[in-house]
Amino acid sequence: MDLNVIIKINNQVFNQFPYLKDTSPKIQKMPDGSTILKYIGSTKTENGHTIPVSIRVKATEEGKILQISSSR
Repeated sequence: MDLNVIIKINNQVFNQFPYLKDTSPKIQKMPDGSTILKYIGSTKTENGHTIPVSIRVKATEEGKILQISSSR
């Protein structure tokens, strides 16, 4: 996947999940031609506890996001 496409996807993810701005994704190619980008970070709750957050983005080679899933 081209670096410019990764930057484009990163910007879209960071707009939706600003607490991941300091993370870089782990990139995995899929056999169907799509790419999985995994972002792992943490955020604080209203009562001050820190919880881990994992965001998984499935995108095409052109940078179109097909699916975003998150776990907390």
